[in-house]
Amino acid sequence: MPLTELHIRNIRNIAETRLNLSPGVTLFSGVNGSGKTSLLEAIYLLGTGKSFRTHRTEKIIRRGEQESTVFGRLSRENGGEDSLGVKKDRTGLEIKKNQKPITNRSILASSLPLMVVTPNSHNLLEGGPQWRRRFVDWGVFHVEQRFSSHWNTFRRLLKQRNALLARQELERAELEAWDSAFVAVVEEITALRRAYLEALEPHAVFFLKALGFEEESFDMSYQPGFSLGSSFGEQLAQGYVRDRAMKRTQLGPHRADIRFSFDGVDVRQWISRGQQKLLVYALFLAQNRYLRQTRGKEAILLLDDLSAELDEHRLNKLLVLLEKEFAQVLITTANKESLPKEFVDHARLFHVEQGQVSLLDH
Repeated sequence: MPLTELHIRNIRNIAETRLNLSPGVTLFSGVNGSGKTSLLEAIYLLGTGKSFRTHRTEKIIRRGEQESTVFGRLSRENGGEDSLGVKKDRTGLEIKKNQKPITNRSILASSLPLMVVTPNSHNLLEGGPQWRRRFVDWGVFHVEQRFSSHWNTFRRLLKQRNALLARQELERAELEAWDSAFVAVVEEITALRRAYLEALEPHAVFFLKALGFEEESFDMSYQPGFSLGSSFGEQLAQGYVRDRAMKRTQLGPHRADIRFSFDGVDVRQWISRGQQKLLVYALFLAQNRYLRQTRGKEAILLLDDLSAELDEHRLNKLLVLLEKEFAQVLITTANKESLPKEFVDHARLFHVEQGQVSLLDH
């Protein structure tokens, strides 16, 4: 579902711009600080209600203004179109789909699937477990309709369980009354995450080989946030004293992680930073292909600043794959001359300068 029209007001240093977009590759070029990344940030806001640059979304509002808005049109596979609109002010977020107010941000995500690659995306491998949980949950959300409901139930039950654990007076039987439902939803989430990663792994291996990882055996191992030696229900009961002392639930999907390895060795100990970047791209390529095969839809790739750590040969391989596998790729670059001429010639070009965006001729 490509994004065909984009209207941005008061995002960072962009006062206002209207863009007509098309499938394929679009390049936004300009010096650092010109507003290139803000364009991608605006699209990300449209598809998630959040920023990929800050947890404080109000910071995206242009200085001196009270609100930011982003509007977009999307083309459907059947020839129709949808519209999405997001307005962010200092107090909250207003969302509309096809001019009708909605309250659930997951509707944005399902309407406009987005993947974003930034210079910090190596955190998927090197950062804390939350980065890897976010990766797997993005995929499960888009291919398993049950997941969103299960995850919302889990978060509600976890919050209630932690509130009970924090109480000064607590009868254990009162906690156990909640735990049967908690155990059931944890088992559902664990099964969905594990099944997704097992199905994703062959696609990741395919793209890793395409990007030059010829000999290594790649593995994604899901670590569910509790021991595999006994049932989650047994471990939850055994951990009561610890949970009570910590006043928080110590086991569960909120503590899960994924171990990525080559030939049994953790990737963080095995490959260079440039190879880590390629692995991240391979994982996103795998997710997009699996999404297309299972749900018949694709993500839009937002790529902020192509990696300087990639040599020319691997960069060429990567760009060929991105152009082939994604229906729409939006890329920022400070130096389009560093990219292969053939790739640039196929792309739609925009120049960004001091928040102003203009279409370029080849």
